[in-house]
Amino acid sequence: MSGSHTDSSQNFRSNYYHKLGSTSAVDEKKNLKKLLSATPLDLKKLRQYCQYLHLPSEFRCELWKILLEISPIYQLTVKYVAEQRLEHFQKLEHVVKLLRLSSMDNATDSLNIYVAMYLIENRVFSFNSESLFTHDEAKIFYDVITAVHRMDFIPCDTYWLSRNFTDLIRQRVQPDISSLVDRACLQLDYEDGKLCEHLMKVGAYHNIPYSKWFSNCFADVLPETTFVRVWDKVMSGSTMVLVYIAVFTIIINRRPILVMKTTSKILEIFTQIKTDTADEIVRRGIELWQRNGGKLTPSNMRASPAVGTDRSPTPTLFYSSNA
Repeated sequence: MSGSHTDSSQNFRSNYYHKLGSTSAVDEKKNLKKLLSATPLDLKKLRQYCQYLHLPSEFRCELWKILLEISPIYQLTVKYVAEQRLEHFQKLEHVVKLLRLSSMDNATDSLNIYVAMYLIENRVFSFNSESLFTHDEAKIFYDVITAVHRMDFIPCDTYWLSRNFTDLIRQRVQPDISSLVDRACLQLDYEDGKLCEHLMKVGAYHNIPYSKWFSNCFADVLPETTFVRVWDKVMSGSTMVLVYIAVFTIIINRRPILVMKTTSKILEIFTQIKTDTADEIVRRGIELWQRNGGKLTPSNMRASPAVGTDRSPTPTLFYSSNA
């Protein structure tokens, strides 16, 4: 089984390299640089690159800003738009400081200022600082910006990336939360029926925090080095990838789960995921997502989650009609 997993993953890359005239993974960075130097930028090709290939970390901030429509697709306007984004950020930050809602003395206060800025933009701001986190928008944004803050981007980029990614989650992930949860349950049962039976037996099956995982795209579950690879896929258009990450978050922890007898103990496992375990979760989750056709949203999924029987329309860049 593991051999077929590897072959499937390699086939996706081989098709991509064939289309671009490349022969190996060594050319990935060169091809990405070429895509990023085009004017106007080809958003479709950039999204497909993120969906099917590993995004080098040194390009992540730049490409995220493009995918989240923070930076424009025309090179001539990049500097001007960046200046406008910075001015907007500074004005919002100044307003919050004038209101004396917080200070910049430590990281927590800095994050609270970002939250206040976001709520002001969304017109749900309250002068009662204790109620800042009562809004659903604030809860999601706080999880996202806490994660982005650890990436050491400049403050302006940290805010804009968190702001626009939160908006993406609210617009594309949250409306489909129920469908995503249903798909995760079906896929988990298909992949490991025995594990599902155990979860049902101990009462944990309906308490798996899928909604929380999906609402912040695993920001508070997986380490930074791994959840960014999931975010690459979500920002490029796929919410379905979250289903497969959730499934393997559970399956990778199969052995300890099967000896646990209480829901609380099982849920505790998901709060202590180590980096090497997270790497395996994301790698296998993305591979299964790709093998199942790389679906973008649950709206075009069939009822059966059977592996290999439900394939998406062929992406123009990566596949030929006879692939």
